[in-house]
Amino acid sequence: MRFQSKSGAIPESESKFAPIRLSPDFPVSEVDVNIRGEVSDVPPHIHDCLELGFCYSGEGLFLVEDKILPFRAGNAVLINNREVHVMMSSPGGKTRWMFLNLDPAALLAGYVNERDERLETASFCGESFPNVIDEARFPGVAPLIRAIVEARLNEPAGFASEIRALVWLLLVRLHRIFRLETPPPVLSGSSRLMPALHYIARHIHEEVEIPQLAALCSTSESNFRKLFHRAFGCAPKTYLGRMRLGNTLIHRDLTPTLTQGRFRLSFDVSHSSYQRKIIVWLTDKAGKRGYGVAWDSVNPDQAGGTGMVQIVKLNGDQPLDWGNGGTVLAEGPSGHPALSDVPARFEFQLADGVLTVCVDGKTAVSARDAEFRQFDRLYLRGNDSQSVDRLILLP
Repeated sequence: MRFQSKSGAIPESESKFAPIRLSPDFPVSEVDVNIRGEVSDVPPHIHDCLELGFCYSGEGLFLVEDKILPFRAGNAVLINNREVHVMMSSPGGKTRWMFLNLDPAALLAGYVNERDERLETASFCGESFPNVIDEARFPGVAPLIRAIVEARLNEPAGFASEIRALVWLLLVRLHRIFRLETPPPVLSGSSRLMPALHYIARHIHEEVEIPQLAALCSTSESNFRKLFHRAFGCAPKTYLGRMRLGNTLIHRDLTPTLTQGRFRLSFDVSHSSYQRKIIVWLTDKAGKRGYGVAWDSVNPDQAGGTGMVQIVKLNGDQPLDWGNGGTVLAEGPSGHPALSDVPARFEFQLADGVLTVCVDGKTAVSARDAEFRQFDRLYLRGNDSQSVDRLILLP
């Protein structure tokens, strides 16, 4: 994304239009290798062409008009010229993307019948279009976007012909999956509310006050409620509730607390989708410092189809939230099929300064770290794609 601004939040009266200059001979931009932190230096913006991207590492959120869309490594994104958007990493993390912009109709002119309806991209927007493409939900799309980006980046022999073929295949698949009617032009109301959407995305599992959101949008509380309902069809609190249903972070205080610098935590866990992560944390009372065990189901062609196990460490100034994945101390394949009717049995242990994770009785990963010795709280972070059972914690 190449649009930069020194002004931070942009008043509604100013243009957020960020045109991309494409060559008429080959209307595909160069690749933008983009490493983004939690605080984006790129404000909400809109382009005059199609934008494609692929996430190579990290996780975070895309804000696309009124949609808050979580993403993670392995996801692709597709945004047309009708939606204001901005991207940010999870709190404390970084994410690595590669983006490019293109004009599919101009690119394929002379190669595809100009009247073919599959050249149309204006319908790829609105409430029914997900923008962030998960391979598990929409097979065959994200790898195509990745191939297009990498062909433009590396420019092998015949890359222009390869990209044209890949773009046409992408359009065919998109129109097959998303049978959408072109929505009316996007109104500016949701763009005005973008500062509030930014705040909601960063504090999705915290108490959010409506007057604070109104102040961020430089309007009164009553006018904010009217604008919000007009843009999203519901009250702000209703919108917050919907956003919180998909991803969950729950905790329970430990009684008694663990004070001897050791623990043994075991549980059964299963995934129902790829590219999903569950984390079980043991932390201090404030939820700022501790250790966790994560199981990421990744893609079916990674880690032998068994997902990746991680030992993660939390050591920050802010309480744990859903988007904080901590610092990875060690990782490796789980050895248990990521998607299976039989749950995996995890055992997470701290003893003598060594953290160890066993899956189905076999050691998967270990790491040495003895910084934290007291644990007051257990957190479970996941979504409706996982189930956990038989959770047992022993000192």
